[in-house]
Amino acid sequence: MCRHPVVYSAIDDVVGEQNSSLAAHEEVKKFAILDQEFTPEGGELSPMRKLRRRFIENQYGTLFESFYRETY
Repeated sequence: MCRHPVVYSAIDDVVGEQNSSLAAHEEVKKFAILDQEFTPEGGELSPMRKLRRRFIENQYGTLFESFYRETY
């Protein structure tokens, strides 16, 4: 479902609504819908349910970099 155009469009609409009340530098410009939740079992969260930022950066670094490479 995370790759379905209708789902992406619905979330994009919500992001757009939220962006309307933000300054330009605060707006969400690009986003991705992941196909799984962050969990302690998956390694993205600590047992205390805090984000393990280094693990996430290593796991999704290519995705993050694509946000900066692509242009509108």
